Amino acid sequence: MKYVMSSTLAGAVILAAGCAPAQQQTSQNWAWSGQQAPAVQQAAAASSEMDLVNVLVNQLGVNSQQAMGGVGSIFSLAQQRMNPGDFTQLSGSVPGMNQYLSAVPRPSSSRVLLGSAADSMGDQAGGLGNLAALSGSFQSLGMNTSMIGRFVPVVLQYVQGQSGPAMMSLLQGALY
Repeated sequence: MKYVMSSTLAGAVILAAGCAPAQQQTSQNWAWSGQQAPAVQQAAAASSEMDLVNVLVNQLGVNSQQAMGGVGSIFSLAQQRMNPGDFTQLSGSVPGMNQYLSAVPRPSSSRVLLGSAADSMGDQAGGLGNLAALSGSFQSLGMNTSMIGRFVPVVLQYVQGQSGPAMMSLLQGALY
């Protein structure tokens, strides 16, 4: 996975260098200083964000809008339940967090009621427990509630890979 990411990043840098000589000079200056150029950092963040979306699309058969909205819904729920300092740490370690959060569907009043009712049912809501609060968002995205249980492990694994087991544990504690 690191090889694919490195190859993709290297390709993006080469493409940018070939298309814009002024950027090539800037990239070289950053490289000589031992840091990444801002354009390279942005490309790496976008690549990491797309990695999670691509994994969800490929593994779960959802479209990219459903993947972004589902991930955003999960992070939004975590934001509501986590200590603000912990969520700030999580946000800083997950590339594209703002894009995920902005992809959360705006629920209709009936979806809000459904999500609230499912949340109050806890473990009775199809075994979802605390995750039942996500049902309205997932249904707004055209997915049934069984997808929640398939999304969350992928997101947790991604967070662990991005920021380590401690941050994954904090997220897991907020969700369950």
